[in-house]
Amino acid sequence: MALPDNVKQLFSGKNFGTVVTRRADGTPHSTPVWVDTDGEHVMFNTNTIRAKYKHLQRDPWIAITVLPSENLQSGYVTVYGKAVEFDTEHGGEHIDAMAKKYLGEDTYPWLQPGEERVIVKVKPESYDGYGVGAQD
Repeated sequence: MALPDNVKQLFSGKNFGTVVTRRADGTPHSTPVWVDTDGEHVMFNTNTIRAKYKHLQRDPWIAITVLPSENLQSGYVTVYGKAVEFDTEHGGEHIDAMAKKYLGEDTYPWLQPGEERVIVKVKPESYDGYGVGAQD
């Protein structure tokens, strides 16, 4: 589904997200992330040893909540969908772009030797929230 522009702006802006995946036993796993969009997908960057990456390899369903950092009271959005692509080829470039967006740094300062970064691309299937004209 196509997301409206105001929802895309939350993902392209300097706003933090929370990713919720499911552990093998079905319980939720929640972590804060830097978020992004390519206009079609919502995205975040992680490394291949993180729990969220492993959970999505087994079960692609995900929820990502974003709150506007300028005014947390103005609303939020949660996008529900499936992880449809895991891009390791461009993961390093993307985490550097995220470091520029969030930290003002040209390169991601916490990269560890041998760490493999991955862009997780999520295809939105629905969304809801407050103050974003959420769909019914």
